[in-house]
Amino acid sequence: MIDPNLSERVPDWFREAVLASEAIAARQPFFVVGCQKSGTTWIQLLLDAHPQAACGGEGHFTDILAPAFHHAFRAYNDQIRANCKLTDGQLHAAYRLTVDRHLAGYLARKPDPASVLAVGDKTPEGALALPLLASMYPAARFVHVIRDGRDGCVSGWAHLGRQNEQERFGSFAEYAGYFAQSHWVSYITAARSAAASIPGRYIELRYEDMLDRPEPEAGRLLGFLGLDATDDAIAACLRASDFDRLSGGRRRGESDDSSHFRRGIAGAWTEQFDARAIEAFEREAGELLDGLGYARGAA
Repeated sequence: MIDPNLSERVPDWFREAVLASEAIAARQPFFVVGCQKSGTTWIQLLLDAHPQAACGGEGHFTDILAPAFHHAFRAYNDQIRANCKLTDGQLHAAYRLTVDRHLAGYLARKPDPASVLAVGDKTPEGALALPLLASMYPAARFVHVIRDGRDGCVSGWAHLGRQNEQERFGSFAEYAGYFAQSHWVSYITAARSAAASIPGRYIELRYEDMLDRPEPEAGRLLGFLGLDATDDAIAACLRASDFDRLSGGRRRGESDDSSHFRRGIAGAWTEQFDARAIEAFEREAGELLDGLGYARGAA
């Protein structure tokens, strides 16, 4: 904590940065990760609805911020005398202080920040860098959201349509193979591999289980983060993150490709995938489908 006698000798932004780091250090940090279109936004909103949690997104701390910091430090050291070079410790300190300040912004948006026990960020790409986040935040907990990659693929294809970017791929089948390899398999494999090194700090949530058993799954999540997991608390979080509410009144199953909350159901991939798309996806991700218990082929 900054000595009050020194408060006039440091700029406001410095004092605010130190206070932000103190605020984060006093709370449970967490990160929601997972392949894109797996339901990470749903989980973010569910958690942020809890009065004891603040969850924002997407900070992109590992895929944008960290590389930028590494580049800047490397460029500085390339041009400076040996006895003035920056150390890894200085790099890590600058990175952690910056992320702390960002997380503190999530905290400040809560109606009663003092009641918040856990602060986190939802960025799917964090799944590829759990070791970095775990080293920066030794007490952090990680929530890995997993969904049948074929449903995620259909959702991703609709997202590309909203961005007018489907022409990047020759066909939906080509995209299915790309999504399976570059996103679904890569993200899940990386996160699961890292989980072994952070026992007790990692939890997996299945999108399908959240649909089928929302109360026990939400309770498991809240308990994992040390939050109030009473029936009333669970019900309030589920109401705040209900598909009908987020979609503007549509019920689950009613599709709107122009919305981020497009359909909200499981298994609809069978309506989009033809034999070519199934073959392309299974060529890249068949073993992972088997390992996760998702049946191959058309339902």
